[in-house]
Amino acid sequence: MSTNCYERAVHLLSQREHSLFELKQKLERKGFSDVEINASLQQCQDEGYQSDDRYCELYVRQAMSKGYGPLRIVQSLKIKGVCTSLIQEYLDFDDDIWLEHAEQAWKKKFKPSNEPKEMAKQKRFLYHRGFESAIINKLINTRY
Repeated sequence: MSTNCYERAVHLLSQREHSLFELKQKLERKGFSDVEINASLQQCQDEGYQSDDRYCELYVRQAMSKGYGPLRIVQSLKIKGVCTSLIQEYLDFDDDIWLEHAEQAWKKKFKPSNEPKEMAKQKRFLYHRGFESAIINKLINTRY
């Protein structure tokens, strides 16, 4: 196993959490062989430096605090190579929780309005943030 590959992986993990998939991609771009990468990543996992569980939990918490909805969080985590079962473990799909988060995101940006054009703009914003249409309609309909 190349010490350089392992050291690079540890350096990347010291900057921020990475999913296993992300870390592998970055090491591949640096020109390390698959054998070096796999051995280095296994060592990082064995030593507790890399964990998709920890990455997923942290990512979900941060995305929720930034006002993103479940659809966007799931999509982002899948792109980063996190498995669906792990995502479901850390992402609560309770509508009441997401209604509250949608309302917080909405309140930061908008004020209630009865104008159809403004309501459509607000709905598009929440769709873009990753909230489901049922949550958005419930929020918008209860505010007007």
